[in-house]
Order: sequence, then structure tokens, then C-alpha cells
Amino acid sequence: MMEVITGGDFKRMVSGAYSEFLLEYEEINALSAAAGTHTLRTMGAEDRLGRQQKLERGGDE
Repeated sequence: MMEVITGGDFKRMVSGAYSEFLLEYEEINALSAAAGTHTLRTMGAEDRLGRQQKLERGGDE
């Protein structure tokens, strides 16, 4: 059986992953500074875009 992931589900997953990443950023950065920095910037940009789109729609999902 295939599970369907909605846009709202995906946004919550990205936001949750970004939050978790922030908690572990220093350890990841210690392994590879470039990987940690690039991942943080990419996920942060996606998280900000999702929040901006949510605000533009009036805050509803």
C-alpha cells in the first residue's frame, strides 16, 4: 500500500528536520564544516519559504 504525503505533511517534515538539525548542527559541523553549513542554509531557506507562504495564505494549512 502506498502512503500519500500532502504538501502540508511535507512542510511539517522539512520544518521538523530543520529544527532537529539546528540541535545537532555543531556535531555535524565538526564532521565537515562545509556539509553542515550548506545543509543549514538549504534547510533554513526552505523553512523560511514555507513559513512565508503560510503567512501569505493567512496562516492556515
